[in-house]
Amino acid sequence: MASKQDRFTVELYACRSCGHATAAARRVCSQCGATTIERASVTTTGKVIASANVEFPPANLKERGPYTNVLVELENGCRLWGILAGAPREVAEGEPVTALEGDELSGGLRVHVLIPRLKG
Repeated sequence: MASKQDRFTVELYACRSCGHATAAARRVCSQCGATTIERASVTTTGKVIASANVEFPPANLKERGPYTNVLVELENGCRLWGILAGAPREVAEGEPVTALEGDELSGGLRVHVLIPRLKG
């Protein structure tokens, strides 16, 4: 049976001209103006840039209960918002994480779930 990490990938939109990647679907690259945008599966490891605990989630995420929202910079430089797996906690800037993409706990919405990585 595949592990949870094997079942999910993070798909971004990458420019073939300059390599800029974004989680938002675009027809034109915001960096170079090229129209050579394609879907790309990317490295799913990165580091936390910022975080905030959410005590009262919106209705569409209510079943999650309180959670930690994090801004992560992936190794390719792309930044994305996600929800840290597990109970809410303080997260150090630079903490390594692995991004998964799923909708198991989000009422059918696409949510980036971020799993802390062990150092070493």
